[in-house]
Amino acid sequence: MNIQANDRKQINTAVLDHLFTQGEAGADVVSIHLPLRYGQADLAALVWSVQLVSEKDSFVSKALEKEVAEEELILRWTVDEDCTAVSGKVSVTVVGVSEDGGTVIKFDGNRIFIKEAAYGSFTPTPDTMAAALLQVQKAAEEAASAAKSANEDAQAAQKASARSPYIGEDGYWYVFDGESGMYQKSDIAAAGPAGPAGPKGDPGGVLTVNGQSPDGDGNVNVQAGVTSVFGREGAVTAQPGDYNISQITGAVRPNLLDNWYFGNPVNQRGQTEYDGVGAYPYAFDRWIARGSVLTLVDGGVEIGTGGAQVNNIALQTSIENTENLVGKKVTISFLISENNATNDTYVGIFYGASSVNMTLWALQSAAIPAGATGLFSATGVLPDMGTHKAMNPCLRVQGTQSGSLKVTAAKLEIGEGQTLAHQDADGNWVLNEIPDYAEELAKCQRYQVIMSGLARYRTILVQANSLDFYIPTPVTMRAVPAFSVPTARITSFTSSASFTDATWSVVNINPAGVYLRATKSDHGFTDARADLEGGAIFDANL
Repeated sequence: MNIQANDRKQINTAVLDHLFTQGEAGADVVSIHLPLRYGQADLAALVWSVQLVSEKDSFVSKALEKEVAEEELILRWTVDEDCTAVSGKVSVTVVGVSEDGGTVIKFDGNRIFIKEAAYGSFTPTPDTMAAALLQVQKAAEEAASAAKSANEDAQAAQKASARSPYIGEDGYWYVFDGESGMYQKSDIAAAGPAGPAGPKGDPGGVLTVNGQSPDGDGNVNVQAGVTSVFGREGAVTAQPGDYNISQITGAVRPNLLDNWYFGNPVNQRGQTEYDGVGAYPYAFDRWIARGSVLTLVDGGVEIGTGGAQVNNIALQTSIENTENLVGKKVTISFLISENNATNDTYVGIFYGASSVNMTLWALQSAAIPAGATGLFSATGVLPDMGTHKAMNPCLRVQGTQSGSLKVTAAKLEIGEGQTLAHQDADGNWVLNEIPDYAEELAKCQRYQVIMSGLARYRTILVQANSLDFYIPTPVTMRAVPAFSVPTARITSFTSSASFTDATWSVVNINPAGVYLRATKSDHGFTDARADLEGGAIFDANL
């Protein structure tokens, strides 16, 4: 099982969700791939561990084996009974610590779920902290060195490294001793010295809501704003009004869109500009630049025409399983922070025969005048679109023009009225939530996985005219993807022969990877590896 870190110090552990069952031990080995360096830190020189925190407040730390490869650092985590002692939701963090304790770096993962065992009982491993963990990790590394001269001592030290330290009733850390087979009190206190007292805090409480003060019972009398409701026949209410937090009834509703926060979007292709003039290409993950130039800028994305006169530019995405939304009242909203368009803009949901052939409005806002900024929304009951299953929430500038729009965020939600953002006391729009980047990345990788750096894979099946390879993916892909690669070389393990003229295709997927086939008549190889250049794309977009 392989998981990969990204440049935001996050690891995608979604593939581990529901993989482990309480009480399992030694069945799974997880390889965690990190860069060799992060900024000024030499990651290969650190001592590494994986830390697991359950929703039941148990804490487990495990030392990781370390392998320094040519272009990456590989950490191997053998999942033992301590790691699976507690069922339920578990947070996963990979931690690196320098020998002197001066450098500490953490790679956070997604929360995973450990399934409850059908029988038996398991005791959580006691809590631990970085100082005691470092002491145990050093013992593990010393064990590996001692194995060369004293196998018995090494086994004892290795046994010690597999036992997590815990806090005793006397407030000190206890560390397992391999020779005695018992926990020994360390000289490390669990609690550090008390820090200086901070300033007195605000007692809290709501002062005003949208400029109105609470009454004696703490209630604020506010009125909801106006939303626009549209069906296929056209507008039935007035122009969108000003939306504020008073429109939100209950909690903020879930966003049905992927990668909707454009201030920090998932952008696996890595470009800052995507030219979709005259075409409808996917730009940054899950979004299409429809007939426009799309540019990633500070605080959002900008759609425009690159100075050309272009008709009907748009920023749009695609939604699966639209039949589940038919007959439901939904709200689509976009937050526009700059507006240099020369024509009216519309918020809505388009549909048609395909994701690029959108011809009919299922839901459409009233015209947003050229130059207008703020949050614009449309609410209505989604009609049955018949055989047209593709549905595209979009922001569209109608007619021929040459301006541009800067967009901060978007939302599709079930219910009336938007819960994307609210206005503060100064009238500024503030998002009600910021999505977790790692979760959005995992959603996007279901549709598209882009490989970074040179990757090598050994063949799993050799036939006269083809070679098959298994490529791990961070999540289960939506469907069998198309595959493209800048350069791919197949090299023999039994000779110096190689070739680059194979035809590549994906023949199947499973929950943890894809089966990739290289076809070449009479290749003559009996064993080989595939060298895939960075930028290889598995594309399962709608």
